[in-house]
Amino acid sequence: MYINKQIKQACEFYKLLLEQDEQETLIYNYKRNTLENYNLLDDNGKQYLFKKFNHFFINDISLYDYLLSGQLNGYSYSGSLFSILAFTKKDLLCRGVLALGENHDFNHGWMEFNHNGHFFILDTTFVGIYPKAIYYKIWSPIDFISISKSDF
Repeated sequence: MYINKQIKQACEFYKLLLEQDEQETLIYNYKRNTLENYNLLDDNGKQYLFKKFNHFFINDISLYDYLLSGQLNGYSYSGSLFSILAFTKKDLLCRGVLALGENHDFNHGWMEFNHNGHFFILDTTFVGIYPKAIYYKIWSPIDFISISKSDF
């Protein structure tokens, strides 16, 4: 009887984990899709990044091609670190926690840059350029740090 109770408790625990994963996935997809509405990676954005990234290579592939092909997806810290090398000393490499609701979040990396007096986010996982204010409104980053290129 004791073993059956433990099995039942374990099953209930795993059911709660599964429900939590499903909730996180729904929130993530909603935020991700909302953010995509503000993606500025149109022809002008691609031309801007091409000028920045076409002279940087990873395994003989330009950083520009790496980014657009999605090969940096899942490597937010590395992708952001590679990317900031092409930007100015004042631009920022950021690491933090992006919120997925009250009890859900995930660690992430991105970079912030200034272009013509406006602040933007380059997110190599989401493959996009986003207005900073909108990115922060959607993801509500917490516990994040930023470092300028001149600091490393």
